[in-house]
Amino acid sequence: MHKRGDNVLLDQDVFALGRRDFSERFSVSKALYGRSDEIRKLLELFDLARGGEGINVAVVTGASGLGKSALVNEIRRPVQMRGGIVVSGKFQPNSNTPYSALIEAMHQLVRYILTESDGM
Repeated sequence: MHKRGDNVLLDQDVFALGRRDFSERFSVSKALYGRSDEIRKLLELFDLARGGEGINVAVVTGASGLGKSALVNEIRRPVQMRGGIVVSGKFQPNSNTPYSALIEAMHQLVRYILTESDGM
């Protein structure tokens, strides 16, 4: 170990960073980190809407790459387990269609309603 100013340097032979940091198979975690507050809030809004209170539509917005789609997908199953449905639309930056994300979500909703069995 060597000390240079306030920094401590380790000999490469003693501690080589990343020397064994590899896996036989590449995998990306499907876990969503740091969004528990947003998930809880969206599920609370759903429960209010299901009970006849509050809003019936939630819009998730933000810059690209923030995990909006992952957030929506994370609440999809809990909402379905409570008898609801989640529809979503994604804005396509190269699209010339105004409100393309809303149109995509409405297409999903109409498709769901048209294919829903009479017993529901």
